[in-house]
Amino acid sequence: KNVPCTRTMRRIARTWFHLQGAIIARTSQHNCLSSAASQDLGRAPQHHGQQSFDKLPIVHIKATYNNTIVTVTDCAGKTLNWASGGQQGFKGAKRKTTTAAEAAGVAAAQTASSKGIKRIRVKVKGLGPHGQWITTQSAVKGLQAGGLDVVSVTDVTPVPHNGCKPRKTRRV
Repeated sequence: KNVPCTRTMRRIARTWFHLQGAIIARTSQHNCLSSAASQDLGRAPQHHGQQSFDKLPIVHIKATYNNTIVTVTDCAGKTLNWASGGQQGFKGAKRKTTTAAEAAGVAAAQTASSKGIKRIRVKVKGLGPHGQWITTQSAVKGLQAGGLDVVSVTDVTPVPHNGCKPRKTRRV
């Protein structure tokens, strides 16, 4: 029996796809997904005004149970500035409110626009029972109020495909 079992085949396929992803990520990080790199990946660059979509700065919004963090990065992922509800002077339970998220979005937008950023794409992370989606929407509104043009909003919340067993539900 020289035929490998299905578990071994899955492991080999997983390793191969992981290596392919690392090669693509390394190429995109090095070139910041220039038009040549995006053509190598099999997709045409999308143009929004003068800057291609792949070269637009990215704003990451992470809404947790206790705070909302807004991070502005360039297209390669290097952090340019960040803001949070706690940084804006909200303490305790007020950090997780929509007002704090909007204030963090406005602060991040003002520092980003002072660095010459006008158009951005937004990646949102955080869904939960306490309304994190509402908080992230407030942060996006704050970015727009701060003078930035939001080109796209993408939800990048990690979703388990029946992975680990979840914790027990909290009883109050």
